[in-house]
Amino acid sequence: MAKIGTDKRPAVVRAATEQRALEIMEQCDRRGIKVIVGIEPGKQEDITDVERVPTTMVPIVQSSSESGVPPGP
Repeated sequence: MAKIGTDKRPAVVRAATEQRALEIMEQCDRRGIKVIVGIEPGKQEDITDVERVPTTMVPIVQSSSESGVPPGP
């Protein structure tokens, strides 16, 4: 089974407002988490899937010297 927060199994969350939904999406983008956000006013927020994503999902950025590609001009 695919890990939660990936393309094959995105995290699914519920937000009460559009502003809160945008905050959640920005946070997930920074952490490299794929997410589907539903806006449902009057219902309790549910971000359980995002909380379950391991912190190891944070994307690793390599410096150009580590990637084996020579630096540009």
